[in-house]
Amino acid sequence: MNRIELYTLVGETLHLSQVFELHLRILISIFNDNFGTEIDEDALILKEDKKTLGVLLKELKKKTSLDQAGKEIFQEALQKRNYIAHDFFIKNTFAFEGQEEFEIVMEKLKEDQTVIIKATLISQGFVEGICQALKIDKSSILIKQST
Repeated sequence: MNRIELYTLVGETLHLSQVFELHLRILISIFNDNFGTEIDEDALILKEDKKTLGVLLKELKKKTSLDQAGKEIFQEALQKRNYIAHDFFIKNTFAFEGQEEFEIVMEKLKEDQTVIIKATLISQGFVEGICQALKIDKSSILIKQST
């Protein structure tokens, strides 16, 4: 059992989650600024707010080639992000009890990270594609920051 390995994987996964979240905030800003939508960026990461993600996904589906599988990956990635950020250590205290428990937790965390990686790559593709199509300089996009 190597706690550093666990902490490193959690940290990497949370980093990827924040990049995914940033992409979603960029997409929301683009839609709000260019298409007259009024999506609440702050509501995006709240545990039970499926409405905000739903509105964003609806807009993505209207304006891009997002399919059902893509929608499900985004929804699953946000769910996993919230779980890892808020509940992971509370619900996995047994990971520190022995090697077998540790390996089970690590395997599940790696699976969760894979979902977040997929969502991050897909969202990055949408940001790049939409910015290119609308001739938007990414550095000019204003994103509301949480305080």
